[in-house]
Amino acid sequence: MEAKELRVGNLVFYPLKDAPALILRDMFEYQNGLSNLEDYRPIPLTGEWLLRFGFVKVNGVYWTKTRISFEDDNEIGCYNLSESFGGDSISFCNSINYVHQLQNLYFALTGLELTYEQN
Repeated sequence: MEAKELRVGNLVFYPLKDAPALILRDMFEYQNGLSNLEDYRPIPLTGEWLLRFGFVKVNGVYWTKTRISFEDDNEIGCYNLSESFGGDSISFCNSINYVHQLQNLYFALTGLELTYEQN
């Protein structure tokens, strides 16, 4: 995971606390050639994360209110994105493997941030 993949507000895993953490602006600052981001790891995207972001699962497909869906492709271990416009479906066929990728793509398509429910 590289800094250029992340935006402020993305969720990543912080191993030192064994918990998800939000990316903050100061994490992109460098000290002695190192950034704070080197301590973080991407969070694998799972169906549980999609549900926490407010997606609803219908017939194996996770849907949002904005008609964006993610289908779990167990054969290759990733999620595939499609969007439905007035009955037509456009498949972007992008493999989304991590939570921050989902957040970034969702924001790019809708202009909205995904919010999640903490356990």
